[in-house]
Amino acid sequence: MLPDEHLVQIVALREGFGHHNDDGTITDALVRLAVDVLELDAADVTAGRRVLSTSCDWAPVTVSGIEHALVTRAVPWCAATASRAAIVDRWVRGLPWHVPDQTRPEAADIAARWGFHKHARDLGPVA
Repeated sequence: MLPDEHLVQIVALREGFGHHNDDGTITDALVRLAVDVLELDAADVTAGRRVLSTSCDWAPVTVSGIEHALVTRAVPWCAATASRAAIVDRWVRGLPWHVPDQTRPEAADIAARWGFHKHARDLGPVA
């Protein structure tokens, strides 16, 4: 949780798959971790709007496989998106072709609301 920024980062097991055997066992199981960044609503801390999201590569369903995905992908991504400034910079770096995580108008609105007015102009709607 990033209380000064009113943001929370959530790492979760999002989806998985494997081969189901006739005896009920599952082999070659893989899981995908996801990381979401939510902006907390000041009036209702249980509600939040997702402003960023990423999925990690498939990892084996083992302690070492999940640990590897956390250490190499999820934790560094959380560190790189730990502030509003870092999030807006991420969006601007995606220009001119795409803005990750949001449509350009949505990103521009969020950047302006957060006080990043120059970035909001850079992200503004595409004509």
